[in-house]
Amino acid sequence: MSHEGHERTGVAAYVALRDLAGGSVAGSVAGSVVEPPPAVRDAVAEVAGAVAQWHRLLDGGAEQGTVQGASTAAAAWRVRHGAPRIDPTWTPPPGLGGPAGGPPLAEVTEAFAAGRLLRVVNFHSTPTRLAERVEAELADYAARYTALGAAELDAVFEGRWPASVAERPAVVLAFFDGFANNARVAAPVLDRLGVPGWFHLVTGFLDAPADRQAEVARGHRIRVAPEEVERGERLAMSWEEVAALADRHEVCAHTATHATATSVATAADLEREVAAPLRRIADVTGRPAAAVAWYGGPPYDPAHPGDRVARDAGVPFLVSGLAYERLGPWWSRRAVTSPVS
Repeated sequence: MSHEGHERTGVAAYVALRDLAGGSVAGSVAGSVVEPPPAVRDAVAEVAGAVAQWHRLLDGGAEQGTVQGASTAAAAWRVRHGAPRIDPTWTPPPGLGGPAGGPPLAEVTEAFAAGRLLRVVNFHSTPTRLAERVEAELADYAARYTALGAAELDAVFEGRWPASVAERPAVVLAFFDGFANNARVAAPVLDRLGVPGWFHLVTGFLDAPADRQAEVARGHRIRVAPEEVERGERLAMSWEEVAALADRHEVCAHTATHATATSVATAADLEREVAAPLRRIADVTGRPAAAVAWYGGPPYDPAHPGDRVARDAGVPFLVSGLAYERLGPWWSRRAVTSPVS
């Protein structure tokens, strides 16, 4: 959403919960998640309608991008800090669905209406000049929602919703790309509020020398704060900062170079973009990444070797544009030791 500015602070979205840990990948987006408390279930039925109406207004088909656009547009009004509320009294249009190959909107709205829904707020760069705004947004989300870590999200997939979700719906607060200002501006606020964040690292950005990070960012679709470049500051987190974050927050893998899934085609690509970042995160934090995500947010593909490597490495979640997908139970997270074959 370009109107958010280059930092894209606080972009809200609705995603479905999809459980791949105990059944067929070919199952519906709804998966096998047990329904939440009645108060939450009643509220999310309205969300399903909101997403359907936004989808119609956007004149989209059922491709991932248009469904994701609808869920983001609806969440911008209903979840985002400071956003006005829209009238929830209308109903979804009939005949939802779409062409073969795209995830039908009906699957997503069915999951939402049944309560298998998660609110997500995605942050990117959080520079010092936006510190007050970031703090206000995070404080608002902490007050209105129940922020989940990996263990709590795994419990939701087992049907054990936090008691607070009856009045304060669940949310994940995510920070993408590994900006140094996430560790120095956003993380201290999260710590004061006592809520977890999910930090998705582009590991090649972190590995680059400080004087080359602006160049790496330009080459890999990472938008940095111009004033930080001008001041010659380190733009990406250090691995020492990552280790400190891991004590209280979730550290996730976002490939080495902000890669798309389709760009990873060879064994060398797989080693560089998936296996090596997973090993580095495990080495630094002492456990596998809490989640993996590709640039662009495609769903889990059982035929893609990168997704299989992540699942076999004990990563419990894959983050896509339409769903948070459980690859395996959180308690089974284990060290990443297997080489790429």
